[in-house]
Amino acid sequence: MGSCTVCEEEISPSFQASLLIREEMVQENMNYVDRVLDSDLPVVDDITNMLRTLEPPSLTHGLALQIYATKSELLEQLNELATAIDMQRRWIDCRSHLLGEDYFDEQTGFALERLGDMMGKAGDEKGALKAYQKAVVAFQTYRGSSSSYAKCAMNKVASVQNSS
Repeated sequence: MGSCTVCEEEISPSFQASLLIREEMVQENMNYVDRVLDSDLPVVDDITNMLRTLEPPSLTHGLALQIYATKSELLEQLNELATAIDMQRRWIDCRSHLLGEDYFDEQTGFALERLGDMMGKAGDEKGALKAYQKAVVAFQTYRGSSSSYAKCAMNKVASVQNSS
């Protein structure tokens, strides 16, 4: 496994084994939650509670992206906007840590745009504006300024600016 990507310390074999077991357990739980959420079955309290308590093996683990995205989506549906916004921010921060601060693609753009939508819904126009502006940069960097996604995000920037 090598060294830790955060502290650069060598990872002991016993810690490797415990991490792999935890990772497998978290992945199995996420697969279960995903199957339930993707089905037409109603989301029951035990699934919601399982998801609330589910944490990635580390904050910069690839599973963190899946957990934060699923939590954000479900919490937004439950109208728990503050926590949903926090999970969306964690997703963005984790992705930036994994891929680099200057890595922009459509997935990053959509995540930033969604963050802006949630912040707007929560009444945080300043936060929404900042998220939309970053989404524009992400879309323009990845697809160019004539991208329909960049134009949509620019319209959201203008809409927030005009409402202020």
